[in-house]
Amino acid sequence: MSNHYKILNVKMLVPAAVGFFLVLFLLYGSCNYLQRNGKSSVKVTRFQPSGEVHIRSNFTIDFSRDMVVDAVVNTPIDSLPVKFEPAIPGLFKWISKRRLRFFPDEPLRPSTEYVAEILPEICQGNQLHLESDATFRFFTPRFKVEHAQIEFRFTDKTFSNAIVMARIEFNYAADPGQLKHNLTLHQGKNAAGPKLDYDVQTTQPGNVITVVSEPVPHKQKEMDFSLKIADGFTGFGCQLGLLGDFIQSKTLGKPEPLKLNTIYANQSERSSWITIRFSTTVDASEANRYISVKPEVNYRIEQSGPYLHL
Repeated sequence: MSNHYKILNVKMLVPAAVGFFLVLFLLYGSCNYLQRNGKSSVKVTRFQPSGEVHIRSNFTIDFSRDMVVDAVVNTPIDSLPVKFEPAIPGLFKWISKRRLRFFPDEPLRPSTEYVAEILPEICQGNQLHLESDATFRFFTPRFKVEHAQIEFRFTDKTFSNAIVMARIEFNYAADPGQLKHNLTLHQGKNAAGPKLDYDVQTTQPGNVITVVSEPVPHKQKEMDFSLKIADGFTGFGCQLGLLGDFIQSKTLGKPEPLKLNTIYANQSERSSWITIRFSTTVDASEANRYISVKPEVNYRIEQSGPYLHL
């Protein structure tokens, strides 16, 4: 046989040999995949809920095989090889032979990212082997500004000075003292102008915090103001803070004569009240000097923007 034919035969055998060993490798891998040390493989097919979750959530873990016997189903269990970080106290219960549910004892932390890990020991005693990584992530709604309202009040009848009032509402309770270190008021749009001095009127932690600026000279023309809350500012018990700076602007128009737009009476089973709507926001304590009701009755004034409720 010539060297030419020998070379051809070798070349033909190489792919066949490679294919043979590839088949062996796949068969070995499949056997190892399905069975390790005599134990069948099992995997987590679903972890719910995931992503953003409500602070009062229960969690369900589904497996590809039966994990327990019927006698264990619907029996509360204090602990299982399921790890949460940060830790979550609670109870486990197999609601079927391959579905596990976790019931937290308390609400989840606000604005916090969690990691859940199902450990291999979950298979202990049932001749199963947990396949691959079983780590899942979820988080509670992130801390954010729900609403911010900027209003103005002139401090004198000549409209020469005005104060800026900002009412900020968060989705979780926040500390007014900490907000003082993270909020700035500016004269100008988009927090680009000079900063204004201000006081935090709210003294107790809560979802709504109000700040009021020092009097600002009014230049008898439109003026822009804005507030900025710094990226990362967070509420009580929150791990994650604001995602980016929060900025809101508003324009103070030219001063115009105050107008009374409408006045009407309301009545319910428990109370009666009079609503007065002005053309702009007024100072309730100042307005009280100019309001009288006849015949005389005792009343208090509640304010909501340009509305006064007696």
